Amino acid sequence: MTKDRVSVAPDVTLAVFDGDPDATLCIGWDVGGWHGSKDGLAALALTTAGEIVRVGEADRHGLGPVVASGAFGVDYLLGYLGLLRHDFRFTRIVIGVDAPLGLPELFLATSAAPLRNMPRIPRAPERVLDSRLAYRDTEREIYRLFHDAKGSGWRPLSGTFDSFGSNLSKARIGAAALRTDASWGVVKVLPFDEDLGTIAVIEVYPALWDAAPATDWSEQLLRTVKALDALAPNAPDIRDGFRCALAAACYERTRRDGPPWLPTVALPPENSRVTSEGWIYAPLPRADALTNRRRPALGLP
Repeated sequence: MTKDRVSVAPDVTLAVFDGDPDATLCIGWDVGGWHGSKDGLAALALTTAGEIVRVGEADRHGLGPVVASGAFGVDYLLGYLGLLRHDFRFTRIVIGVDAPLGLPELFLATSAAPLRNMPRIPRAPERVLDSRLAYRDTEREIYRLFHDAKGSGWRPLSGTFDSFGSNLSKARIGAAALRTDASWGVVKVLPFDEDLGTIAVIEVYPALWDAAPATDWSEQLLRTVKALDALAPNAPDIRDGFRCALAAACYERTRRDGPPWLPTVALPPENSRVTSEGWIYAPLPRADALTNRRRPALGLP
């Protein structure tokens, strides 16, 4: 294991997991590039009592070699988190990945086509956000949800426009490897697959926890985010790993009607483009906050 150990602050307010066979293990993976040791891994458990508790050992690692080897799987994630040394059993695991698991269809078509047979593309739109070479429907939905709070100059990052292909390719190859690993149960990568397995892999965006004003979130959520951030004050990779794990818990809360203080997530519309390009399972600000800002519906086809 390639590992760059970072000092992690002691637990401030969050309890430590002591066993709950029906709890959901929520793993966060802040994906770094192929080289170096900037893969932040952290885990939380969503208990049947509706609590978020710490589990395992958060740290940052260099997962590039094992992902490239083709041997990457659930055991590796659990091993890096120190969970194989415990007798914990989870009936459900959700893995939140901070990197695009899909790309715009038009970008893929133009990138893969030979020069002699390049597909026609539409005229460049006025806003880069409307470019189907740069952005997916999911980023346009995130812009709709958060741009009022962030200001007119803000836009979500684009996997193609903002050039983080190293993280993107590693995340996609890693997710494909997880999908074929049946050692801990059936793994499904959403929304490309239906969530019918023991383990779900989803794309998340940890920066969104800062993208809305505090009044958009419940007080308990704000305390939880603050406590998680305090665990790794000088290690943004680990901090974002915790935030990815929290987003994974929000997805599970949406799926099984969990504790009301956790936000639900934006779910994808049912269309072929979304199941081709992927979706970011973004936490949704409180409904009254969205209503007060009077945001228009995006109207995805």
